[in-house]
Amino acid sequence: MSVPPARLFALLVLLGVLFSAAELLRSPFLHADGEFVDLRALWCAGRAVDQHADPYRVEPERTCQQASAIETLHDSPNLVMSFVLPGYDAAGAALLALLPLRVAIAVFVALALAALLAAVALLVRVLDVPAPLAVASLAFSAGYPSLTLGQLGAFEIFAIVGAAAALHAGRDRWAGVLAAATLIEPHLGGFIGLAVLAYAPRARVAYLLGGPVAQLHYLLHELPQQALAEARQDQQYSATFIATALGIPIPAALTLGALSTVVMLGVALVLARRLGARERAAVVLLPAACAVCGGVYLHYAQIAVAIPAALLLFGLARTPRERIMAGAAVVLLAIPWYDVALVKQLLAPALTTLAVLVWSLTSGSVRAVAAAVVACWLVLTPLENRPPAAPPPPVVGRLPGDASATLAWLDVSRSIGQPDLWHVAVKVPTWLGLIALLIAAGTIGWERPRAR
Repeated sequence: MSVPPARLFALLVLLGVLFSAAELLRSPFLHADGEFVDLRALWCAGRAVDQHADPYRVEPERTCQQASAIETLHDSPNLVMSFVLPGYDAAGAALLALLPLRVAIAVFVALALAALLAAVALLVRVLDVPAPLAVASLAFSAGYPSLTLGQLGAFEIFAIVGAAAALHAGRDRWAGVLAAATLIEPHLGGFIGLAVLAYAPRARVAYLLGGPVAQLHYLLHELPQQALAEARQDQQYSATFIATALGIPIPAALTLGALSTVVMLGVALVLARRLGARERAAVVLLPAACAVCGGVYLHYAQIAVAIPAALLLFGLARTPRERIMAGAAVVLLAIPWYDVALVKQLLAPALTTLAVLVWSLTSGSVRAVAAAVVACWLVLTPLENRPPAAPPPPVVGRLPGDASATLAWLDVSRSIGQPDLWHVAVKVPTWLGLIALLIAAGTIGWERPRAR
């Protein structure tokens, strides 16, 4: 008796998940001295607030981070990881910092996992996305940076999907509150907030009451300095990074990145209006996606916020071309190609995720799954076996305790040359995913309604 293809595929996916878990357990991300690098900085910022100190200064951040130092900080004792979020995030982190670091990590992981599961459940219910597709879309894209690095992506995703679900259900006041919660990352939440204010009148009061006023010091000083320090960093995905890779000087690249933000804000508002007329969730989801197209400061952890929009577009698509574009966006955005090409232990999770995505998007096409998995394996394996040489530990002068912590990263950035071809090429799939999403949104948004 032959085994049905769906059951056989489920068995293979289960084996892939088990093998992926084994690979992750021996990866650098889960070593005792290398885990939750971003959470450590957030925890130390909370400690600073608890001590009535400024989390944006070198001290007490440097002392706190060195006390629980990861390898990078051990090798560069003068380096301090700057806190690059608004002050109200530090106030929230102050509660986490009341706990010992190891306990705080456990609590953070539990909360982040709960946020991801809630986002998955909302996508299944609101967008009618199959559960395996929803899980595969967010597990690697949002789960990986949140559950291994300690970034806030899981909470941002939950706030975005929650606001979209509230609009879909006609609960505009809740939509306003959740849209305000997206301001934990203000360069993303700002796009969403403006769209909600423009196209969801009943959510305005709740948004304005729930949305904390971003601190002027953060907006006018810390964020621009961080953007300057990150202009050439390998993990950047912004328009500014692309400009520096093309040889454009950093000041001009920052200006181009800022201009791209203004342009994409206009695109976001137009798409929110047109697609929001068909599905109110689009008023939140499309601006979130546009927020990660271009800009001056963007890491992969933020790219994941575009995936719910791609899933929405796949559901709204009426023609094969639209479905192909939206489906390609889902696949290309759901996998952190840069990290997979750099860390061998991420290949198995990437191929397992890819298989589930393609199976779900093609209604169980075995040929499509096999072609996608084999092609990616052939491309990624040589890259993993020949990664670029690790840069030497950054040499940073010892800054005074009252200096801005971002100045340490500015010292590092001065030693970084123009991005090389490898670090640009491995980001191309992600950029293509964003382009496919915008093409799908434009095509679907401007198609004529069907005659009744």
